[in-house]
Amino acid sequence: MPFECTTCTLNLPKPTGPYDVGTTDVMWGVNADGNLITLHYPTLPNYKLDGYKRKPYSPKPSDKYFEGDMKATLMFDKASAMEMWISKLLFGRMRTQTFADAPLASDKDYSTSPQYSMKNMPVLICSHGLAANRAGLTALCSEFASYGYVVAAVEHRDGSASYTYYISEDGKMVDIPHEYLKTNGDYKERNRQVNQRAKECSKTVDFLEKLQKGEHVKNLLKTSFDLSQFKNRLKISSVGIFGHSFGGATATTALAKDQRFTCGIALDPWMFPIDHDLHRFNKPFYVLNAEQFSWPFNITQIQSFLDKDNSQNADRKLFTIRDTCHVDLCDYPLLLPFFLANQSAKVGTLSAPLKGIVINKMCFDFFEKYLCEAECNRYRGSNINPLDYAYEGTNVEVIGHENDGKDLDVLNEIFRY
Repeated sequence: MPFECTTCTLNLPKPTGPYDVGTTDVMWGVNADGNLITLHYPTLPNYKLDGYKRKPYSPKPSDKYFEGDMKATLMFDKASAMEMWISKLLFGRMRTQTFADAPLASDKDYSTSPQYSMKNMPVLICSHGLAANRAGLTALCSEFASYGYVVAAVEHRDGSASYTYYISEDGKMVDIPHEYLKTNGDYKERNRQVNQRAKECSKTVDFLEKLQKGEHVKNLLKTSFDLSQFKNRLKISSVGIFGHSFGGATATTALAKDQRFTCGIALDPWMFPIDHDLHRFNKPFYVLNAEQFSWPFNITQIQSFLDKDNSQNADRKLFTIRDTCHVDLCDYPLLLPFFLANQSAKVGTLSAPLKGIVINKMCFDFFEKYLCEAECNRYRGSNINPLDYAYEGTNVEVIGHENDGKDLDVLNEIFRY
């Protein structure tokens, strides 16, 4: 099976596309008003990458991200010294299947005919979930990059990330710690956050438009990667967006407010923070839900974006993936063996490699259709039918229960405290 289970080695699965994957971190802008992202893109074949190292899973500074992850999931204060030592050891050993700061590939770099021209690469924006960071969907970002996409994973500075930072005008690193709120308890603040997050996604498109035009953008981080390589290489006229959990609500908001986003996917979205009067959109939009993270109020909010104002018959659907929990739709269960992952979070019984295949294929087929205008079955990860493991619709009874779960403690539904 091409999608290998590598969880016991603390590595993400190897992407299944024809291209090896490079990543580089970019920070721009003054103080907290700028952005911090990781770019995923096709790079040279690995035999041409002598001197380039595989990127660690944790962003730098890794100690601060580790501590932020522990605190944000409310495990830090309850963990013993031995548990913390083991967790930190595991965290530091996790590796992606990407090469840090490796050059951007072109068609001529591959001896076999590429399956997609890298002269006009489709663009995706990725939004992480609550108490996560820009690394949280690396497996999916890398998968797309291995097929010739450029994916920008945004790290949000609204206080919802497990940890992030910016560089001040005088060159100092300023921490932005996780902001602790009752998950459904403060609509005003959560709504502020989701709108800031959507703006950060739009600012990332602004940044990519500048790269496409060949405009110089100063990267405040010390990397060897030359951003000018993206000049005239991006298909920026139509951009897709996806996100997990709070990132799903962010993707929904960005789709409604920025016309440059033409299609999107929400992975198990937490819809509580969204504007009550948010304009519904006639754009292709899929929601992929975990079977064991659904309640009537959230489903009602999702359905409001699927059922209304669809005069153009846009492709908008809700799917539920069998035997999955909330964290199954991000990297978490792919990095750790089940017995470890299940200690701190609720993890579904569908195997990690299989749920990875299902999610990758459903997302890939969607964006191929709406960004590449192609339905040529390019996906090489597996020939499974995702609908053998997912179904259209929901397992939740909504009628007469529309407000049930409005005040649900979402974090308690995700983590084992």
